[in-house]
Amino acid sequence: MSHTPPSEHERRIPARVLIIEATEHVARHCLDILKQVDRLDLVRVISEAAAFEKMNSWHPQLLIVGDAVAGISGQELCSKIRLTSTIPMIFLTKHTDALHQIQCLNTGADDCIAFPFEAPIYVGRILCLLRRSYRYSRPPHPDAPRGIPQFQQRG
Repeated sequence: MSHTPPSEHERRIPARVLIIEATEHVARHCLDILKQVDRLDLVRVISEAAAFEKMNSWHPQLLIVGDAVAGISGQELCSKIRLTSTIPMIFLTKHTDALHQIQCLNTGADDCIAFPFEAPIYVGRILCLLRRSYRYSRPPHPDAPRGIPQFQQRG
């Protein structure tokens, strides 16, 4: 099966990342780091209802789901999302123990990152998941990036 390289236009389309986290300092830290990465379009919501509304209207390419979501646990939200979607998902947790992180993965997350985290590892995991998820697949929405994302972290 041959792979058509992405066009210059396709490489310039930003990837939409939806952050679902109610704790202000955690969300702010995530956003501040990701704002330094080229070609990411970032939106944050704090509740389950807002997350599903934004997923249906904005069509993000990646979800970052935190422990704290208004009205529901982050793990419950991951499980609900997985009932209808295969969107790449990273779970952000304050728990560092392996059992909790495995539980997060078992709810449907593709990766689990313990907060606080090192910025380069956080960015690297996000970009790796985007690259792996969209390298050979058709985009879930007409404006989604195709091919291998070529994001560059700003100096």
